[in-house]
Amino acid sequence: MESRLYEASDSTRLCYEVFGPEDAPPVLLCDGVGCNGYVWKYILRDFSDQYRFIHPYYRGHGSSAIPEDISRLTISNLAEDMVGILAQEGVDEVVLMGHSMGIQVSLEMIGTTDTKVQGLVALCGSYGHPLETFGDTRVLHYVVPVVHQLCRHYGKAFRPIWREALRTPLAWYVATLTEVNPALARKGDFVPYLKHMSEMDPEVFWGMVKCAGRHTGESYLKDIDFPALVIAGDQDGFTPSWLSTKMAAGIAGSALVTVEQGSHIAPLEQPGLVNGHIEKFLSSISWQ
Repeated sequence: MESRLYEASDSTRLCYEVFGPEDAPPVLLCDGVGCNGYVWKYILRDFSDQYRFIHPYYRGHGSSAIPEDISRLTISNLAEDMVGILAQEGVDEVVLMGHSMGIQVSLEMIGTTDTKVQGLVALCGSYGHPLETFGDTRVLHYVVPVVHQLCRHYGKAFRPIWREALRTPLAWYVATLTEVNPALARKGDFVPYLKHMSEMDPEVFWGMVKCAGRHTGESYLKDIDFPALVIAGDQDGFTPSWLSTKMAAGIAGSALVTVEQGSHIAPLEQPGLVNGHIEKFLSSISWQ
């Protein structure tokens, strides 16, 4: 793995990682909000000897800087960053692999940029407006703007609370009730996410969540004319599996896989099953 830097159009300095042979078929990994690449652990383990994986850290994530204009956290901004990183890497054609909000970033790239996409893998996420369907309720639609405003005005006081809360054993316990399947998830696979979240500026996190909530890439689904694989968890408490079914139905010729007992982190819970489908999908692509 090699870490590299990219300067975005607004001068924000971004960090990204490259795995695998330089001349291998390229795959862009698009994270969910607040994520640091933890969900790709077993995908990288199994495939980085065959494919060139490019994993960017979003603005305000990992070692990437927070933009000077903190409003520039939109899905459009993220998609523009991804395109710039691909250009810097000399990538002309790519497979997009998105988890959670990373699906929205992928669809934005497909619908609004000149990126030549060879295939799409959509893991445990929605095409848009995730706050309208989180847990099959609209609660976050009302809560997130309020929390974001609190972070903006009282961020200095809130940050220590945010940091310590995410570092306590209670954070893992709450995750087992809301985000992961405790019978399948390994605590060691999920703790890096909690640690990364604790180190984030909460204003960045909630600001990006708010931006994701306002975005949808649904109108771009009908224009996808390349192979697509949609993977859902039937116990996903964040993104109900019916959204994945609807997304797959909107993409002509796409394949849908629903992972039994799979939660929002199905790629970590059942890597053998998920990676088996990904391997079959990637090997079917006509790389040019």
